[in-house]
Amino acid sequence: MGSGFYKMINGWKSYYKTEPEIAGNFDYYKIVFRYKPLKNVPVNGGVNVPVNVPVNVPVNVPEERLTLLLGYMKANDRITMEKMAYLLKVDVKTIKRDIAKLKKEGMVKRTGSYKKGKWEVVK
Repeated sequence: MGSGFYKMINGWKSYYKTEPEIAGNFDYYKIVFRYKPLKNVPVNGGVNVPVNVPVNVPVNVPEERLTLLLGYMKANDRITMEKMAYLLKVDVKTIKRDIAKLKKEGMVKRTGSYKKGKWEVVK
């Protein structure tokens, strides 16, 4: 039916605000999604933290990582755990543990379903 194309393209446009490159013929379609990393993501107090951390310097200090997670959630209340793990160069399990800690401390909560829910930063 081809409905997957519309879902991919509309999802991409809503998140990245860019148009994918579409080429094709009767036999095939080629869709290229050009990814440009975010330059800065606002964190607590409006301080900007660069997202493009060098590959060999992951954010391993838990306190810093928790602050960054809160900043990502404030900037985009629908950000996924997978996206945050990618940005911080850690495993998704680490993000889940960190979010559980934030929830336990009452700093963040999740409303809605897993797919369509959103983050609420309480403190």
